[in-house]
Amino acid sequence: MSQHRIDVLGAGVAGLVDRVNSDHLDRVGLLIAVAALDAAAVPTEGLVTEALTTWRSGRPATASHRLAIAAFRGRLDSLAFAAAHAGRDAEYRTAFARARAVAALEFGASGAGREGLREVVCEACAAVGSASLVANLLLDHVGD
Repeated sequence: MSQHRIDVLGAGVAGLVDRVNSDHLDRVGLLIAVAALDAAAVPTEGLVTEALTTWRSGRPATASHRLAIAAFRGRLDSLAFAAAHAGRDAEYRTAFARARAVAALEFGASGAGREGLREVVCEACAAVGSASLVANLLLDHVGD
């Protein structure tokens, strides 16, 4: 079995994701994505609100909606790259965190089960800058 990028994160997040009850994967992913969006101060209106509402209802996002989310994430990544290139560190950190939070939404809204949750967790850790914070959210939802 090949290593997943989640395996290099601290705070035991990989093991915690594996222990989340399979009936709660979408709910846990949504909680973590919302925490990332909030921590990164991503405006939750329009596209983001629509994605969260669709996800909360248990439906996967449509292909066109996933594409729109990916385009939004791409614009944020471009802003981060430009800021980093120009040496504007604070602007870079803000755009990077927002791009990673939107990426968590992007992965989660696709409805990809446990693999999707792994990606949501990876992106959320990058968005909030803390695997421990995400681990604490996961701890509330692990099965015994």
